[in-house]
Amino acid sequence: MKVKKVTQYFSSDFSVNTYVVIDKQDCILIDPGLMSQELKEFIKNYNLKFILLTHGHYDHFGGIKDLNVPIYINEFDKILLEDTNYNYAHMFNDVVDLSDKEIILIKDEDEIKFNDITIKSINTPGHSKGSSCYFIDNCVFTGDTLFVESIGRTDLYSGNSKMIMKSLEILKTLVKSNDIIYPGHGGRAKFSIVKKMNYYLK
Repeated sequence: MKVKKVTQYFSSDFSVNTYVVIDKQDCILIDPGLMSQELKEFIKNYNLKFILLTHGHYDHFGGIKDLNVPIYINEFDKILLEDTNYNYAHMFNDVVDLSDKEIILIKDEDEIKFNDITIKSINTPGHSKGSSCYFIDNCVFTGDTLFVESIGRTDLYSGNSKMIMKSLEILKTLVKSNDIIYPGHGGRAKFSIVKKMNYYLK
């Protein structure tokens, strides 16, 4: 099934992108950083089914506290959700207690159903050990693994510069030229354009 609509919200506090994937009257959220009032009002129009996290850094999940739906994250980043020293919430003077949330741990190549849409999760370690990209039809949500013109930093907890380069090689084999890259920060673009603009994909 084709993705009906993808809406992008930008958090000026974190310079992070939150994506709303819509199918009929249902939606899912990808990386809810700080939930702006505008975004809160927007998702009231839909039935929020679940949340996908590309990784466990606070700037990508800080808005979860007010949402009561299942949260999917790669098994290797579970520890980040549990420790503010690893997810860096303490840098924003915040502590997010997710003990009352339904956390669903996923593995590489796991598939998640959203109505008739199949979402494939690919583990792309490097920015963090559990960093993942989500493939939904011709849309690829890359989090902080791949930006249009750069890649995510690798000097944070469980980051690894060698691993992120291996992950980029995996993406080069899986992503089609006409697929659209939706990164955690910055603008989006077709993968054919990203390959021309991004030094790390040369």
